[in-house]
Amino acid sequence: MQKAHNLALFVLLVSAFVVLTSTVIAQEIANEKQSPKTKTDIDILQTYKEISALPMNANMPERRALFLKLPSVEKSEIFKLHLAMQLVKRPNLNQEQKDVILEAISMITPESYADNIEKRSIAQQKTTSLQQTSSLVFSKKEVFEIFASLGGDNTDIQLLEKYQQITAPIYQNERRGEFSKASAQEKSNIVRLHFASQIAKRFLNREQLNFISEAISIVSPEFYSAVKGTPEWAKNKVIQESAKERTLNFFSKEDAFNIFASLGGKSCAERKNTKSNTSNSEDPIEESKENCGCHYADDWCGTWSGGTKRCHIGGCETTLFGCGYGMWNECDGLCKP
Repeated sequence: MQKAHNLALFVLLVSAFVVLTSTVIAQEIANEKQSPKTKTDIDILQTYKEISALPMNANMPERRALFLKLPSVEKSEIFKLHLAMQLVKRPNLNQEQKDVILEAISMITPESYADNIEKRSIAQQKTTSLQQTSSLVFSKKEVFEIFASLGGDNTDIQLLEKYQQITAPIYQNERRGEFSKASAQEKSNIVRLHFASQIAKRFLNREQLNFISEAISIVSPEFYSAVKGTPEWAKNKVIQESAKERTLNFFSKEDAFNIFASLGGKSCAERKNTKSNTSNSEDPIEESKENCGCHYADDWCGTWSGGTKRCHIGGCETTLFGCGYGMWNECDGLCKP
């Protein structure tokens, strides 16, 4: 009788997690009323880090308790982030395994965690075939870790902290400067985590998810370790140019910039709001006066600004990495009219 009133914590793949009491419904409704605003990318990562810092014991009661306090929208974002993190943590996944994870991500919506039993039931029904497929392409241990668990381990916490450190400066070009100082492995981890956070915050179709998954595969440690002018570097440049040219086939100009050429920054709309709501005429999210923030041969500056600005070479401190698609290009100019 008790189970009939339980609220599902996770609607995906492992029914053992549908074991929570009906009192959660009232709590979720209260949370929705108290938290009408969605969180920023960095806030979502902070919440995931807080969950990951809690004990990973049987049934994970502390992690589940924290998860339950979140509104439905944030629940869906957190679990999409958890699944997207698997693409970051498991670089050796084959395409069939990636497809299962991406299909799971595409199914997650706020309705997956709604207090409405009918909506939740519909969401659960959609996962039936996916449950069967997952058991064929993953081991039982992997199914639990990917689909029925929540949060990460100490390695994930360290990655999240490094990302927060890199994205702490308010100016994008200062973030790019910090990124350039990181090792090739750290660069790869940071960009992959950035891509994962974008998956979590957006409602993406399968083509868009597939494209970001491909991008996660591209930005390997080797992508950032090749020395400019070598055959390896030339090969990476061809790969980067090809991916960049296809980006606008799947995303708007603003989304393309935010996903593939920025580091934890606000959206373009938020940048405009920040500028209009401050007494300083300079948008604090754009650029400081010291570090370079764009690559003169790359059009991201003009792309996200709608053509009102372009990258002017010089007048700033250059960095070897931090600009362009996947932050792979050097930064050697300032984005201005």
